[in-house]
Amino acid sequence: MNVNEYISSGILEAYAAGAVTDQERREVECMSKIYPEIAAELALLQEGMEAFAQAHAVEPPLGLKEDILAAIDALDLDDDEAQETVINDVVPLPVTEAPTHEDEELKAEDFGSGLRQGFYWAAAAVLLVALISSVYREVALNGLESKLAELEQEKGTYKEQIAELNENIAHKEAMMEEMRMPESEKIMLSPMPNTNGEMVAVFWNTKNGDVMIDASSLPELSDEEQYQLWALVDGQPIDMGMVSKSTDKEEMVQKMKTTMKADAFAITIEPMGGRPVPTLEKLIVLGEV
Repeated sequence: MNVNEYISSGILEAYAAGAVTDQERREVECMSKIYPEIAAELALLQEGMEAFAQAHAVEPPLGLKEDILAAIDALDLDDDEAQETVINDVVPLPVTEAPTHEDEELKAEDFGSGLRQGFYWAAAAVLLVALISSVYREVALNGLESKLAELEQEKGTYKEQIAELNENIAHKEAMMEEMRMPESEKIMLSPMPNTNGEMVAVFWNTKNGDVMIDASSLPELSDEEQYQLWALVDGQPIDMGMVSKSTDKEEMVQKMKTTMKADAFAITIEPMGGRPVPTLEKLIVLGEV
């Protein structure tokens, strides 16, 4: 079971949106209990949807709630009762007094016309409620789709960050493996007098010329200064590159330039970007091979 592929398949988004079959729903609930990563991703989606719904809630028009509840209550009754409830509660017909002798003289067609008009208004009210409900559902679905797209984009960003992290880990493991190789020689650079520095480790592969330095013990410098590594070959200093200014101790193990010959290694403090020749007055550590 590849958990990452299952998460990226889109099934969790569909589950959170309620767009899955019963079998798919049971599958997601089962997988979330087995794999904590799936449960965490599902919780993140559900929290995001809930936050979005709360942030984009739309206040309905005044009086709409009462009309909708009345229409819904009417729909729960039988047909005759539903018609009567919709007519009386949603669009009530005018209340008339008990007919008098004069009222009996009203024409039958006028009474029928008024009754039909009342039913027309009741039907229009029901249709209006259905239309409003449809609009609200459409707005909610559009908002949900927008949030799902945003979450999908965030998930893509997380995947890129994880891929970059894995690449950094692989790079560091490769450097550590090279430092442990039998042909890699560890040279300890000792602090010079009156520098109050600490020892620095340099790893030199005498077979392929690779040079790595563990600069984690070097103190931080000003923004205008940078450490520079040198190899002394037959008494001449050879530039081996600038030491990174990263403050992350794990990133201070770094690969420098290569050399197939070296009698000693040294580090000086130079202006940003380094110099072609070392500043001997700022020599801080030195170690012979």
